[in-house]
Amino acid sequence: MLYLTYSTSDGKTEKYPLITGTDKIELAGRSIMAVDLSPLGEFPYLEELDLSKNNLMAIDLTPLTFCPKLRKVKLSVNKLRTLDLDPLGFCTKLEELELDNNRLIRLDLEPIGHCSELRLLRAQRNELVRLDLESLSGCIQLEVLDVSDNNLKKLDVGPLFSCSSLQELLFSSDTDLVSHSVTKVSPSNPEVLNELIRKMRIRFLVDDN
Repeated sequence: MLYLTYSTSDGKTEKYPLITGTDKIELAGRSIMAVDLSPLGEFPYLEELDLSKNNLMAIDLTPLTFCPKLRKVKLSVNKLRTLDLDPLGFCTKLEELELDNNRLIRLDLEPIGHCSELRLLRAQRNELVRLDLESLSGCIQLEVLDVSDNNLKKLDVGPLFSCSSLQELLFSSDTDLVSHSVTKVSPSNPEVLNELIRKMRIRFLVDDN
């Protein structure tokens, strides 16, 4: 039998059995400081990975490249400062990614631009100072994007006009929303963006020098 081995904040080492056919791994709230995901390279059944509410400062997601059925990844409420999302680019069925309540100062979203079924992305309550949303233009099923409570002074929301399913966009009140293409209210726009246009909340830039 395969096991995930993890260490906890009290110094213990524990093992979590990977039962053949199981599609969900639930390891939330176990005070985990480090976990070895390498056994998931031989576990193609996985659809949901929950490592939220732990003490993770770093995690290597590389083994997830071998989990083609993965739909949900929950890493919220940890202590992550950096996170490489490249492995998730192979998880084309990914629907939900929860990274909120960490200490992330940088987040490259380019890899998940290949996740055309992504519906929810939560990255609120981190320490992000900039965030490039360009790759999200390919996530046409995206419904919820939460980047509130970060240090984002400016956010280019132009790419989100391609996200026809977008219903909820959450951001801090002091974040300057901009777009490099002038867009009018239109039925083809996500209504949440139309509302921001009506409120003159998006600043349209012809030349952002």
